[in-house]
Amino acid sequence: MRITTLCLACVATLAATILHAENFKRINSEADFRALVVDRKLTAGKDWMTVKSDGTTVGRIFEQKFNAAWVWQNRMYCRNAVMGKRQLGTDCQVVRIAGKSVEFIREYGKGKSGVMQLP
Repeated sequence: MRITTLCLACVATLAATILHAENFKRINSEADFRALVVDRKLTAGKDWMTVKSDGTTVGRIFEQKFNAAWVWQNRMYCRNAVMGKRQLGTDCQVVRIAGKSVEFIREYGKGKSGVMQLP
């Protein structure tokens, strides 16, 4: 009985995750990115960042200062970042949104992703 209950819980969690993922819509234009994300504080637990309209991104990620210069290029948020004292280099990220959740998918949309929340 416990295994059946556990399996049902796993299936329900997986289904909710899949449904949640399907609700995300890609942000394709710089105008939409600016309207939906720019100059708003994004949070994920203790982490936060603000993609600013002046072409910078500031924040605190993994308890380290985060700074970047950004441009919108080829339907992606491309940033050249420094976290703490470490140069992260340039990375272009696909950005998707679902309600107040914003997902950044690294490495041209093929890498790891992170979700942050809008206020």
